[in-house]
Amino acid sequence: MRRTTLSRRGFTLIELLVVIAIIAILIGLLLPAVQKVRQAAARVQCQNNLKQHALACHNYSDQHKGLLPPSGASNNAPYGSGGSWGFSWRVWVLPFVEQDTLYKQIEPFMTGVSQPGWTGGLPAPSTLKCSDVLNGVVVQVFRCPSSNMPLKAVSGANGATIMVSDYVGLTGADNGVITGWNDSRRYVNAATGNGGGLQMGGGALIPNTDVKLASMPDGTSNVILITEQSDTFSIGPAGSTTKVAWNATSYHGWAIGMSATGIPPASPGDGRPFGATTIHYPINLKDYPSVVAPSGDCSPAVGICVTSSPLTPPMSTHPGGVNASMCDGSVRFLSDTLSLDILGKMAVRDDGFPTGQ
Repeated sequence: MRRTTLSRRGFTLIELLVVIAIIAILIGLLLPAVQKVRQAAARVQCQNNLKQHALACHNYSDQHKGLLPPSGASNNAPYGSGGSWGFSWRVWVLPFVEQDTLYKQIEPFMTGVSQPGWTGGLPAPSTLKCSDVLNGVVVQVFRCPSSNMPLKAVSGANGATIMVSDYVGLTGADNGVITGWNDSRRYVNAATGNGGGLQMGGGALIPNTDVKLASMPDGTSNVILITEQSDTFSIGPAGSTTKVAWNATSYHGWAIGMSATGIPPASPGDGRPFGATTIHYPINLKDYPSVVAPSGDCSPAVGICVTSSPLTPPMSTHPGGVNASMCDGSVRFLSDTLSLDILGKMAVRDDGFPTGQ
């Protein structure tokens, strides 16, 4: 018998390079698709968070004679006692987002015996500060999964690191935003050197008071309840590429309300609204030429700075716009091509301009 010897030949270098090139092309085609899927999933999760916020506000309303929570309140009746800094709307809805245990830990600081003590000492006999209770606590429902914001506050009281929230209530729209309409409920906090900024009282979640959910002339489906501030932005001279992570909760975190009283806060004191923002700029405007001083403070009429950001617009990393929950409990994706005029109308509950769909 004749034996046939089979010769075996390996891949040539050129063949290997061709295979590697094909794999690289396929990966290059696949990665954008994977990225789009991730972005879509993050957007959906963000919408789910906002849906929970809206339902929580409705549940709060059911238990409080049809009233929504304040965007932020001083620690005075009916939201507490003892004065000074109180809490934001996120604290009031904790029991309705499966965080009742955390709410009960915070609740004692609403009394005069155990004042919050965000930055200063407490009267005897208490030595515990609310910032100590919140130190390191993360409430995921207040974070957008695609957020570029730092997880912890830029400046926590007494060395505590307190979570930054990506979601803010709307106090209304500044004058000049809505064509042919002005709001007398306008307050500029010039009482402190912290750049307290401007805020309005025509929105759904406003300082130091409760808006009645059923009493919205424009209709609950036309008024924004909560939106997001989950991306960093450029600030400084035109063309600046410096990115800063400032939103309405960046300085002291997600739970703090405000110190001053009044609706909007008009009494002497610190009226920085850490729980909310006012519409002054369009969606996803992330470049603010020359509005922040090098010291980090800013003009009270502008209010975009490290110690308070009440005019920071709705913004996100979601391509094309931001998510927002409406007062009827629905959630919408608002395009960043939406005109400032329409956005302003959606931020005010009683301007007489219902926007529909």
